[in-house]
Amino acid sequence: LVVEVKAGEEHTLTIDLVAPSTTGRHAARFQLLSPTGEKFGHVHWVKVQVSEFPNKAQLKDMAREFLNDAKVVAALQEEIPTVTKKLSDGKKLAEIVELVLAKK
Repeated sequence: LVVEVKAGEEHTLTIDLVAPSTTGRHAARFQLLSPTGEKFGHVHWVKVQVSEFPNKAQLKDMAREFLNDAKVVAALQEEIPTVTKKLSDGKKLAEIVELVLAKK
């Protein structure tokens, strides 16, 4: 910390975490240290499951490729009321697209 926090005072601490680049389960623990290196306070655990799901750049590329297909765009445009209704019902877009394209 850049700020000194005295006994009895409060300070909000935020930590930005980046998921590991390898798939699988990962865990890390964090605990505060005094200026002399003495551990104190609660031990905080972070556990994450990294899936093989595409990253943000891959998702953008997939979306662009998908929406460049004129048949897909036309089918979705024809079914806008259906798409809107199903989205408001909590359906996932991928499910809706499959349903719409199955009609064609």
